Amino acid sequence: MAKRPADRYASARELLADLDALDPTAVTRSLVSAPTAAARAQLSAPTSSSPSTATIAPPSLNERPRLQKRMVFGALGLVALGAVGALALRKPAGRLRRAGAVATQGRAPWGRRPITEDPPPSSANAEALRAYSEGLRASRDGARELALERYTRAAQLDPGLAAAHLRIALERGVERGRESFLRALGLRGSLDERDRALLDAMAAAYTETPTDFAAASARLAAVAQRFPDDVQVLSTLGRVQGEHDLRASVASYQRASAIDPGHVPARSAMADSLAYLGDLTGARRALEECLSVSPSATACLREQVLLDLAVSDCAAVETRTRRWLLLSREGGAALRFLAYGLVGQGRSLDAVRETLVRARAAQAPERRAQSEQEDARALATLEGDLAEAARRGEAVEALVEPGRAEGDHATAARALALILEEQGRAEEAARVAQRFLERRDAWETDPRTDDRSLERDPTQALISVRLRAGALTATAAQAQRAARRQWWERRQSALPEVGGFLWIAQHAAGAETPAEARAALEALPRFGGLPPYALQPSMHVDAVVGRTYLLAGRPMEALSPLTRAATSCYALRFPVEQMRAVRDLGVAREATGDRAGACEAFKRVVDRWGRATPRSVTAEDARARMLALGCG
Repeated sequence: MAKRPADRYASARELLADLDALDPTAVTRSLVSAPTAAARAQLSAPTSSSPSTATIAPPSLNERPRLQKRMVFGALGLVALGAVGALALRKPAGRLRRAGAVATQGRAPWGRRPITEDPPPSSANAEALRAYSEGLRASRDGARELALERYTRAAQLDPGLAAAHLRIALERGVERGRESFLRALGLRGSLDERDRALLDAMAAAYTETPTDFAAASARLAAVAQRFPDDVQVLSTLGRVQGEHDLRASVASYQRASAIDPGHVPARSAMADSLAYLGDLTGARRALEECLSVSPSATACLREQVLLDLAVSDCAAVETRTRRWLLLSREGGAALRFLAYGLVGQGRSLDAVRETLVRARAAQAPERRAQSEQEDARALATLEGDLAEAARRGEAVEALVEPGRAEGDHATAARALALILEEQGRAEEAARVAQRFLERRDAWETDPRTDDRSLERDPTQALISVRLRAGALTATAAQAQRAARRQWWERRQSALPEVGGFLWIAQHAAGAETPAEARAALEALPRFGGLPPYALQPSMHVDAVVGRTYLLAGRPMEALSPLTRAATSCYALRFPVEQMRAVRDLGVAREATGDRAGACEAFKRVVDRWGRATPRSVTAEDARARMLALGCG
């Protein structure tokens, strides 16, 4: 019996009305498996132990959730229990509901608190709930790889745990998270009110191509009105706004951080938005604040590494990734970035090779075979064994052949075509390019229209490969270039900061003559100018920009981007493009009267590829230029 009169039923009719409205499936499930208040506290409270080893006691089966209003008389209670039993017998199992909802009727479960204190989802599997809770803690701490591992484990233990599928989709993003999102959509009825609202709002992002971030942003803003102090909602809103309205995304992340200063994803993503706005100082300040609040926040360390990569500070990349490795067992990404830093500083390729072996060991098993071939392709290219690099490139193409994602085929085709072209095998390179271009529309296009999806499109580069090989006339090349540019401009995001990347990928990357380069530069203001930084690019952005200025007869303006390209930490990603950028830097220095600097750049190319097998056309050109300049 409730002690307060306000908590008692006024009559048996009121009690029976409430009982008649109950879903017997939810009541029965709550009696068997719903976590109690004490168990909820155990599930959500952060502990000092590692998220991967934390032990959370399952809810006691002896503790029973109660109806919010309690019976006035014992006999009436017996009637109520009998009614529940009768309802369970006569009603079929309806849509699954949150068991916890029975215990929280009339009380809003969402408020100003960390995501780890949100009510747990419904599941009869205590181990699945434990894994899900560990995933929430990892998400809040910015340990993305660990969070994905725990959410995936939760979904394996309870395939009907819709909340786990939704969190996997949110962590993976729209390109890689569609399958999980669709699973959550199929289980929508078992989500709580907040998560259903999130799912419905994000449908425009996960189920449409191209992704309609503007629509998703508007719907999420409405969800934020319903749940104004919810960290999960605000953080998701900021992420979507980051593809549509960078300043609005910063504001949403600031609101989320104010509610929960320890919510690492909001702080790290806010730094990303600030960097795209050109505020590198503000981005670094946000990351320092993040690490002061949470010194082990690997997501913020990762963002710092991306900023270091953007400005070609390879020594800082090494320092931060080593700290990252000390703080987290998420070694895969950190070790790969460490390899980038080592290559950028000219360290031994044997050390780089060993680092990459360790990085692959931390990868998901299904990704290792492709990564092994990609790494071998890059290392062979850097070592000048271009014949081996071509063999590895062909192996990568074979591995991605069954895949549906256009991006995987694009990366493989561009790398192989450039390696073949570097050996003087222009006709074979042209065939690789043609094979990709003719089949491109059969694959799944990246649903986004952001900088990375723009950079990943190799169309302009592969048209150039065919043009240089004589497999395409200038008129045909021009028509194909124009068609692809129009296709992208129809898809382009409303995000103004993406305009510069559209110019780089579709205009600068397609300039092959001085006239084309001048035309591209004349069009640049229409796209908002050059972007301030490229974070984790999918093409060698500075190399493309520098070459365009050089080709247009503006070598002084080419020096800055070519210097960044030549000293970039991304040689493992773009080995051919980087060596060509070093050669172009030598040409720009020569044109501006810096003979010593030109000789140094040309010598660097010859040192790397002078004894390449079977040959390197870039090294041959650099050697000829050294002779012409009389370099010692």
